[in-house]
Amino acid sequence: TIGWYIIRKYQILFKINFKQGVSMDMYKELYAKNIIEGNIDPIEIDFIEFVKKEEIKKSRLDDEKNIDEELKKVRKYLLEEGEEFILEDLEGAWRGKDFLDIAEQMYFEELDKEMAYTVLKKAISISDESEEFVDIAELFIEELKDTKSAKEMYEKALDLAKNSVDFLYIADSVIDKNLLHDKEWAIKIYAKALNVAKDVKDYIYVARSVSYEDYLDDKEWACDILKNILDKEIDDFDLILRVAYSFSVYGEDKEIAREYILKALNIANGFEDYLKILQTLAEADISEILFKKILKITILSMEYENHKEDIAKVVEDYHDTNLANFIRKTDAGELMKIYAKKDIDDMKLEYAKKILNGDIEPESISFSEYIKD
Repeated sequence: TIGWYIIRKYQILFKINFKQGVSMDMYKELYAKNIIEGNIDPIEIDFIEFVKKEEIKKSRLDDEKNIDEELKKVRKYLLEEGEEFILEDLEGAWRGKDFLDIAEQMYFEELDKEMAYTVLKKAISISDESEEFVDIAELFIEELKDTKSAKEMYEKALDLAKNSVDFLYIADSVIDKNLLHDKEWAIKIYAKALNVAKDVKDYIYVARSVSYEDYLDDKEWACDILKNILDKEIDDFDLILRVAYSFSVYGEDKEIAREYILKALNIANGFEDYLKILQTLAEADISEILFKKILKITILSMEYENHKEDIAKVVEDYHDTNLANFIRKTDAGELMKIYAKKDIDDMKLEYAKKILNGDIEPESISFSEYIKD
């Protein structure tokens, strides 16, 4: 399959150059110069893709010349209408996004639609990024009510998509109920995003989108997507918490979310880390019991008086206003004394943490023996 893919790519490349009569050596030299000058990253754009883009640029030259002539009329129109700010933006525009923003502003201010469309055509003619064509597609829908042209722009975006984030951006736009709202097409694009997903964040982003109630609202699929993360080693504290949040909120799997909270707890170091764990538990509604345990640990790790307010805000967000008010009005030192008293649950948590840290061998010291000591 890979061999056929490579052969096919070079067949396409041969056809392009045979038709245009362009020297392959010229392309190689141009490609190398762009890499040296830092204009392109060979990791993101391989030689075949570079050639295709160069050919597209050539095919646009004649169209751009005609559009540039039409833009002279737009400049004259804006000057006559006293639209100095838009005219200034137009004079400085050089990217597809620049022209798109100007066209959007002209539509918004209800200026001449033909003039706005000329600017939009310029944006289409020079855009070369997937995200740009998604934004153009959205403008076709929102301002021109032209879904046919919008679909053509989405197709261009798909042709230029390079990574999971690109495909996800397209899918989110395609499924949006205020835009194309094409569920079946969006599902196929989400699948493409998964096929090229590389890291933990890629899976989280896709799971978030498919779980969103205004998109697919598919928590089961979101959970299956997130399970791709389970066999990956994650050392980053904040990322572990993000995974915990994602499993709870996007995949609705509180048990797996709880496991990741415990992983974060095992490497937490100091007040700021404990507060982040507490906040994640609150925002993702993972476990009320665990929230209370981590609240105690967080309070006991306070170093400054103002830490008390940070904790109170999190507790308040957890819909316990009375406890938040108690934390606020109680002296920090007194608060720590209150929470320093150990109960059986604290002893269990302490015992478990010592096992995780390798301080205790549970086969040698049972929990009953640990309490006696």
